[in-house]
Amino acid sequence: MRTLLALTALSLLALALPAPSSTHYELKQKFVLGGDGGWDYLTYDSAGKRLFISRSTHVMVVNPADGSSLGDIPNTPGVHGIALAQDLGKGFTSNGRENTVTVFDLKTLKETARIKLEGAENPDAIMYDPTSKRVFTFNGRSHNATAIDAKTDKVISNIPLDGKPEFAVPDGKGTVFVNIEDKSELTSIDAGKATILKTWPLTGCEEPSGLAMDQKGRRLFAGCGNKVMAIVNADTGKVVTTVPIGQGVDANGFDPGTRLAFASNGEGTLTVVHEDAADKYSVVENAPTQRSARTMALDPTTHNVYLVAAEIEEAPPAKEGERPRRSMKPGTFTLLVMAPSGTGAEKPAKKTESKSNAAVSGSNKEAESLYKSKCQGCHGADGAGSTGGKSLGVKPFSSAEVSGQSDSQLIASTANGKGKMPAFKGKLSDDQISSLIKYVRTLK
Repeated sequence: MRTLLALTALSLLALALPAPSSTHYELKQKFVLGGDGGWDYLTYDSAGKRLFISRSTHVMVVNPADGSSLGDIPNTPGVHGIALAQDLGKGFTSNGRENTVTVFDLKTLKETARIKLEGAENPDAIMYDPTSKRVFTFNGRSHNATAIDAKTDKVISNIPLDGKPEFAVPDGKGTVFVNIEDKSELTSIDAGKATILKTWPLTGCEEPSGLAMDQKGRRLFAGCGNKVMAIVNADTGKVVTTVPIGQGVDANGFDPGTRLAFASNGEGTLTVVHEDAADKYSVVENAPTQRSARTMALDPTTHNVYLVAAEIEEAPPAKEGERPRRSMKPGTFTLLVMAPSGTGAEKPAKKTESKSNAAVSGSNKEAESLYKSKCQGCHGADGAGSTGGKSLGVKPFSSAEVSGQSDSQLIASTANGKGKMPAFKGKLSDDQISSLIKYVRTLK
């Protein structure tokens, strides 16, 4: 997904890259947002530090720092994606069930126009190209893309495509790239002329969905249904390599500051890929997230990755031979904040974190006293769970479900609460919570 740079420039770039294992991602925070309806794409607003989340019939606007609501954009039937035109002060949503685009004001979040897409069915992905100042919707059922003048909110034309489009990205120079899912292809579009430039096969990639781009390095990152990320030269369309990722990818990201590429996988992992050298990439890790967290957004300043997920309930199929019926458990829709835990020459995340916790933990007696007063009633003196705690579903600290979590995950659960466990944020200091987790680690 990228264009080759000059050899000298690439060599210098490779020297500047951090070691592949230098950055690790961990679940920093979880915020239960709740609400009804499924979800699709997320869009991060770097200027407003807001997260736009599509929710079936409306768009949630959330502060990712604390999970608080900053507003809501209603009446977006079947919304899939959100595109932001910061230079115009506008936002756009693709409303798949209505075949429309909602235009809204970025400051007030109020709807200012509704664009009817004639000859387009099921607008899915949507993106804004700042170079041409056009919005493009990619219409799954009609196999075309619609170009819209973002200044006038007028439809310019429909662009026929070779198959079902998925996600798309601009290159910053007037070209738009889009995955063709059912043909396993990649198509480039001249945004200014609203015409097809090239269509290339994505060799080794099946059913591409997510797409991200390194605009400077001219490489594209396509998330593929056969559990690989295809890395493509954006000028030639050649797949330069593939790397393994998790199952169920639906979105990708690229962080130009760290030169890391990401794939959010519905199985409950975030694949992190590092650029080791020119057209050489390696998987850093498959960081655990939560099952169903298949779409993502990236904050290029903090390098945080935002995902959403919910607990999924399965019911027996209506008829023999059919798939189980799945539904979202009410009240479980959650924002996940994945954050880098180490850079440069630091040791792997868990060891660094352990040292940090040791520095602030205080005496063992203080931690033991905290545990007895705050935790022992449910978790038991030995961490195996009291009789009352077990009746509430408390898991032993020695169980894989608990021991497999990182310190930061346990700290977040203690601070923010989880299930029937109350939140201790504001009741205990950060140092006290850290010392508590350190003590819990001894009860295995």
